[in-house]
Formats: sequence, structure tokens, C-alpha cells
Amino acid sequence: AALTFMELNGFVLMFVLAVSMRTFPIFFERRPARPQPTLAAWALANAGIAAYAAAFVWKSYDHSADVRALQTAGFLAVGVALLALLVLLRIFEGKPVRLRASARRSMRFVRSAYFWLLAAAALEVFFSLRALAGGRPPTHFETDAVRHFVALGFVTTMIVGMALLVVPRLAMRRAQTQPARFVAPALLVLLHGATAARGVGSLLANELWLETGYWTMSAGGMAAVVAMVVFAVYLFWPARPPEIPVAARPG
Repeated sequence: AALTFMELNGFVLMFVLAVSMRTFPIFFERRPARPQPTLAAWALANAGIAAYAAAFVWKSYDHSADVRALQTAGFLAVGVALLALLVLLRIFEGKPVRLRASARRSMRFVRSAYFWLLAAAALEVFFSLRALAGGRPPTHFETDAVRHFVALGFVTTMIVGMALLVVPRLAMRRAQTQPARFVAPALLVLLHGATAARGVGSLLANELWLETGYWTMSAGGMAAVVAMVVFAVYLFWPARPPEIPVAARPG
């Protein structure tokens, strides 16, 4: 669990957020975030990640209240830092005026992905405060829900959306008004449905009991698999070459 937390939050999230901080001011034609608060939020996030991981190592030797407090404090710090970075990023403000109209539709994936990151960060703060009040660390199912909101709702949706935006063969299909108009909405529905079912399923019931909620997580997993199959087929399906106007043909 500690290794997954470090990989997901310490590498994947930090990488995506760093790229977003660099590119979104260009897309939205606005000034980038000030470096001082950005670095402060980044430092808080990494301190929280380190504290959470250290608590897991310490917990293998000691189960004292200090260990639980350190783990909860690390979880809380990551949530607060992510909320601060989202405020600095201002992803929900304005329009991507530097993108073509056809490309702006791909920003629906990006903005909706950041909605899931916002939900995950808010839940991290809520679960941490509740755990501190109860003198315990966040439960397995609480961290599981947050993890899937981040990994599936944010990271996967962001990858799909940016691929539709920047991968050359997909951009060419979008310009030719090929099936992206149908595939993109289907992927949005599948990814958001999968995220909601898988994440909320962890909070509704113990996944070990089929009759009390396991079907929600199973449905979420299947929807995610279908979304990945649809995206893979669309990515590797041979692109139709652009038609040459009759007047431009030789002979």
C-alpha cells in the first residue's frame, strides 16, 4: 500500500500536475501560477507522501498511537496540498482559447479528470480529519476509494483526453470528423461510470461480501475494461487517408 501510494502520488500525480502547470496557461492564454505558493504546495504534498510511507514502515515494528497519527497526518497533508494546487491551476476557469474548436472537446476529458482529483483530495481531507478525531488511521476502504478516484478517474481519464488531443493519428481523425464524435462521449460515460462505481463501491460496503455491494466494484471494473478496449481499437484502427480534391489530382 505504501509503495502504491508513493508511485501514484509521488510520481504520477506530480508529473501530470507539473505538465499541467506548464501547458494550461498556454491553452487558456493566462499567466502561470506564482512559483512560491506552487513550490509550497509541492513541498507539503511530498512531505505528506514521505510521512505516509514512513508510517507504514514504522507500523511493521510498532502499532502505537504515534504511528497512526503520522499516517493520518501524511494523508491529510497530501489532500490539502492537492486542493491548493488545484486552486493555483484554475482548471475550471475560462475557455481554452488557444485550441481549435474541434480540439476543445477533448478538454472535457481533462476538466472532468480534474473533477475526480478534486473529489479525491476533498475525501482525503475529510477522511483524515475524521480519523484524527477517532484516534485511528484512515481505513482500507477509505484509502481504496481515494486511490481509484485518482488512478481511474483522474490519471486514466487524463491520459485518454490528452491522447485524443495530441496523438497525430487521433488528431487527424478529429479534423476529418471521423468517429471521435461517437467514441469520445462513449469513453467519457464509461470512464466516469467506472470511477463512480469502483470508488463509491468501496465506501458502500465491504468488498468481501457479494450481497452487500461487491457488484458495484465489479461493474466499475468491467466498465473500465470496456473503455480501454474501445480506446485501444480506436487508437489502432487504420486511419482513412484524406481525400484529394478532383481539381488537385494529377492527369
